[in-house]
Amino acid sequence: MMDLLRKSIVKLLKSLKDLLLSSPKFRALVYDMHNKEEFGNLYEHEKMLADHVRINTYQKAIRKLIGPEDVVLDLGTGTGILAFFAAQQAEKVYAIDHSDFIHIARKVAEHNNFKNIDFVQSNSRDFKSDLKLDVIIHEQIGDYLFNENMIHNILDLKKRLLKPNGRILPGKFELFVEPACLEEPFNIPFIWENRLYGVDFQFLKKYYEDLDEFKPADYQQEWIEAAAIKHFLCEPVPILTFDLNALNSEQEIPREFEISKTLTASGTFDGFCLFFKVIFDEETHFDTSPLTTYTHWGNCFFRIESRHRFAGDFVTYKVIMKDLLDITNWMVSVKRFEERRYPQA
Repeated sequence: MMDLLRKSIVKLLKSLKDLLLSSPKFRALVYDMHNKEEFGNLYEHEKMLADHVRINTYQKAIRKLIGPEDVVLDLGTGTGILAFFAAQQAEKVYAIDHSDFIHIARKVAEHNNFKNIDFVQSNSRDFKSDLKLDVIIHEQIGDYLFNENMIHNILDLKKRLLKPNGRILPGKFELFVEPACLEEPFNIPFIWENRLYGVDFQFLKKYYEDLDEFKPADYQQEWIEAAAIKHFLCEPVPILTFDLNALNSEQEIPREFEISKTLTASGTFDGFCLFFKVIFDEETHFDTSPLTTYTHWGNCFFRIESRHRFAGDFVTYKVIMKDLLDITNWMVSVKRFEERRYPQA
């Protein structure tokens, strides 16, 4: 009886959480509270300043794409580094941040004699300006692209303050969810995949539903370091491409994808690696693939039951993003395999 009551309470609490998170206003409030705390952490800013891919690409893009008469807004200014790059090019810059860390950015600006930056400690949704903006620059880009409320905040500023011919930098993004083979030490099998020194856990798969109460929301997912990925099993192709300069609503972003691909490499199919590409223009971009140059962004890995597969095999898988801000509600699953090439004996 007590066991049944406990399971009922767990289900009730999960339903309550889902109900709260279904409210865009509630999700935005939760994110704002988390964001203010996280980006008041000095170490987080030091990581971002040390990310040479990030810094070099932003500086190159700002130097190339912002002109001397532009009015620019830097959303989530942090240390102010992007605002400083913009101030070297533009007529005027607004540097917006709701964290107290903005006081450090202001001190850096004074020390470096920047005169054309207005620092405003405010949530961007409360910010108002008599001047219309030529450019919005931002780096509200989370580890899985959407989780820093980028789309909601950027589109709000775009609708209220950006000139009709204004630009968002960066504006274009590509999202990848790629079949991958892990280096052996980094592979964490599901409990029912284990048989260790004669101890068999495989029978637990029959009791999959009984294990539900012990699974956290991110049970299928793990955060991996770049060294964990041995290789991708397919040529990477984005499942989603969007441009904030053309986007009018978050609802325009599709949430469900079915992808069919031919494997181009053999190996253990351990799951799917998430990464993204950030595009300023055709020549200026970077990505967060674990197989390219290191960035401070992490990679989420969606686990599946490991199976050895061969180049030439065909896989169809589904990606469902129920809530863009909460990756624990994302689901990645294999729909079917087709063996189109058999290994040599």
